[in-house]
Amino acid sequence: MKYLLSIFILVSTFAVQAEVTCKGKIIKLVKWTDKNQAAIYLDNTNTRWILLPDDQTSLSMALTAYAAGKEVALYWRDRDVTSCSAGWEHYRKLNGYFLIQ
Repeated sequence: MKYLLSIFILVSTFAVQAEVTCKGKIIKLVKWTDKNQAAIYLDNTNTRWILLPDDQTSLSMALTAYAAGKEVALYWRDRDVTSCSAGWEHYRKLNGYFLIQ
């Protein structure tokens, strides 16, 4: 029973839906020299700067999408992000995930 409950909780955490999805091409990318962080700016969503998670994978994905001119989709999990055109301060960290399309 304990194991079934643990599995149910684990599966339900992966089923969390995004609150807002923003799509566009990365037209600006900034990387700080003193940190492992980068921020992106999308073209057609009138977004603000979005701070990526502090890891090499996110930075590699952003650089790949930027260099290839591919569209990305950002999936926000935060309930207070209600729109892709506004709704957060500059350099807000992405809480969710993004993919290259």
